[in-house]
Amino acid sequence: MESDADEAAAACAFQEAARRGDRLRVLHAATHRHITPELPSPVAATSPGQLRQARNDRAEEAVARFSIARLREVHPQVEVDSRTVRIGPAHALLAGTREAGVVVVGTRRRAGRIGPPVGAVAHVLLQHSHCPVVLVPATG
Repeated sequence: MESDADEAAAACAFQEAARRGDRLRVLHAATHRHITPELPSPVAATSPGQLRQARNDRAEEAVARFSIARLREVHPQVEVDSRTVRIGPAHALLAGTREAGVVVVGTRRRAGRIGPPVGAVAHVLLQHSHCPVVLVPATG
């Protein structure tokens, strides 16, 4: 989790999944975006760049799992599917709303900026989501 908004949103999502008795899918948008669609490569990573990227990918996935470990302990009854996606977070979350009962997103109000009072991801979800959207403001 990268911010207070992410932590608050994760806690809210776990509480909501526990209340509903549903499985929780946690999406972590990786900082490295692949330009081409993610397809399994038939060739093993062998170049120094490919090996470095594979290490970075594994590290990002580990951070995502580690960041929700405490919440898993607090809510052991919640089944969690944690995924790291390498497409834009708005696109990944929007696609996920087709199968979701609710989507929970952390947000920070950006004072002094022109445009919507929420970030781009939250704005896209509010406009196009296929399920209810819960916006969780940062607490700090």
